[in-house]
Amino acid sequence: MKKSDLFFNIGIPVLFVGIIAIVVFKFIIQEQNPGLFAVRELSSISVVDLNNNKLNLMDLLDKDNETYCFLFELTNCYSCIYNGIEDLKKLKSSGSNCIAIAVHDLTDEVAGWSQNHDFSPFFVLKKIDFYKYFQCSTMPVLFSLKKGKVKAFRFITP
Repeated sequence: MKKSDLFFNIGIPVLFVGIIAIVVFKFIIQEQNPGLFAVRELSSISVVDLNNNKLNLMDLLDKDNETYCFLFELTNCYSCIYNGIEDLKKLKSSGSNCIAIAVHDLTDEVAGWSQNHDFSPFFVLKKIDFYKYFQCSTMPVLFSLKKGKVKAFRFITP
């Protein structure tokens, strides 16, 4: 048997199997990594309003349209928080449903802090719930939810 026959008899099938494997792993099997931002078990997330009333986050969302949520910590960059709240104000003035969610353990501190801003409603999410239900590479983040799914997100930067 010649070397060229050996190449065609072994090399071509190996190359063909390699191409099939690449196509299967690249286009057919989807990656399970949720990315930079994800929300798990949205129906289980509860927030607290500024009067210490516990609410389910799903009850705050618009059933038919997008709801824009601004998620932040009080210790985030102040200009980033300000820019995010300004974006919420613009979205709210255009008729969209908007909420601001502070990741903090003390509702009274958020209530006092929110008086400096001309926006409503503010809600408080406990830090343990944030770590349990959110995958977020950085905050603050503005994201939209529609029918229980994250449609888009944008990290607010200075």
